[in-house]
Amino acid sequence: MNTTEFGTSKNVLYDGIYKAVPVTIDSENVAAVDGKKVMPAGTLIKGASASVFTDREQNVVATTGASGDIDGILLYDVDVTDGDAPGSCVYHATVWADKVEATISANVRSKLNQITFVQG
Repeated sequence: MNTTEFGTSKNVLYDGIYKAVPVTIDSENVAAVDGKKVMPAGTLIKGASASVFTDREQNVVATTGASGDIDGILLYDVDVTDGDAPGSCVYHATVWADKVEATISANVRSKLNQITFVQG
């Protein structure tokens, strides 16, 4: 039986102004923790095979951002325990740097050039 836990997701946004596109999180690439598969807010994401901005039909996966493509930052926690699930890919915003689930490297800043990272 599925249960719903009510609470607050991590807020990655510095303010409420942002732009995002809807995406589908690929459940196959999310590790289970205590029986739940949740991709946390603040995860750097990219299209599974190409940018989600050129191929809107594909799922997205997490990336470390160390190299290669990055399409955006996951806005809210997404539970994919029961399969692929919808999420929001933020590509234009001001975000808290310490809420991002990766190191803010030169590649991250270059690929996400419409995102401002604020130290908090």
